[in-house]
Amino acid sequence: MDNYILQTLITQGRIVTSAEIDLDNSYLQVGVYQRGNRKSKAANDAYPAFAIPLSEIAPPQIINVLGTSLYSTSPATSNFNTNNGIFIGSEAGANTNAARSVFIGLTAGKNSGSSFDSIFIGSNSGNTATGAFYSNFLGINAGLSASGAYNSNFFGANAGNEADGSFNANFIGKNTGYQSKNSYNSVFIGGNSGEYNSGCISSTFIGSASGWGEKFPISYYGSSSFYISGCSFSTFIGDLAGAGANTATYTTAIGRSAGAGLGGFINKVSGGSYNTFIGVETGTFSHTSSYTNVIGWRAGQFSNNSNYTNIIGYNAGNSSYIVTDSTFIGTNAGLNANSLSNSIFIGTSAGQNSTGSNVTAIGTSAGVGNSVPNVVILPNSQLQGFVDEVTAQAALAATGTLSAGNSYLFYNTTLKCIGVVRT
Repeated sequence: MDNYILQTLITQGRIVTSAEIDLDNSYLQVGVYQRGNRKSKAANDAYPAFAIPLSEIAPPQIINVLGTSLYSTSPATSNFNTNNGIFIGSEAGANTNAARSVFIGLTAGKNSGSSFDSIFIGSNSGNTATGAFYSNFLGINAGLSASGAYNSNFFGANAGNEADGSFNANFIGKNTGYQSKNSYNSVFIGGNSGEYNSGCISSTFIGSASGWGEKFPISYYGSSSFYISGCSFSTFIGDLAGAGANTATYTTAIGRSAGAGLGGFINKVSGGSYNTFIGVETGTFSHTSSYTNVIGWRAGQFSNNSNYTNIIGYNAGNSSYIVTDSTFIGTNAGLNANSLSNSIFIGTSAGQNSTGSNVTAIGTSAGVGNSVPNVVILPNSQLQGFVDEVTAQAALAATGTLSAGNSYLFYNTTLKCIGVVRT
């Protein structure tokens, strides 16, 4: 509006009094000192106040709205077509067709297309997002440039930022699902959880950096770059659980760093599928291992090509490779074992550094370094020697009560064979 003498504007009806206000229009209330004009009110301490229609300040713009509220220094009026929405913030919801949606924050939901029945809260939240209907984006840059992210909830700074095809998804925490691709029907909870991953369908990652993907630094293990792709139908729970895992489908990793680096340790080879890792650093950097269950701190760590195998105990099966249809139970059981199948190692360090197949080694240090196949191994320290069965039975009975209905093994020093005392 140009500068005019105030009385002229009053005469022209461009400034109105309170009695002339039309409730269907918007006004700006003003009060102006007028030289020579009397003050108003009984106390004679106020000057007359007037209202200026907003159309006199800015030219009218066509807005197709119904039941919509706009609060902004730069309202989203260009290409604006919506109803029953709330828009708060400069350019919030600009260039969008989003009925029944809420946009709060600088450029929140700007250029977001048909993002109806959605909520965008935070600067740049949902900005340029496409297909983001029935969704909720909360946090600065949450859902920024997300594509196909419908029926989703992205909560946290950068949550779902540039996510592509992550529909029916829930990302909670700073950078969760950042630049994730086709990770639909998934739940990522914890800072950086699911960041950079690709194709992790129907998966659940809970814990800081759980399922963290591309360019994941973990120099503690001697490398600096890992990738995660194709970890569908998997569950990673714990800080860094499944971080850097690759093609680890139908896999469960529970514990800090459990399953971290699966398949990503050497040239992005396959991480294997249908595995279960439970324990701190369990199964870290194992690869090409499938249908394997690993329980215990660092159990199965750095294992390679261990299939249909069960590993239980601290450090059990660590650095083992090419192991099939076998069972390792006990601290360090099967440690560094390689090229074996159908073997059972039970006891501390049982089968450590061994290579024989169809081997049963039971007892502390049983079968350490063994390479002979098709044998049963018991440690001498756990197999007492006697000259005959009578002597063995008497000696055993002298130390305690023999359990009825059992067989007690001993080494027959006369015949140089295994003897049995049956009760």
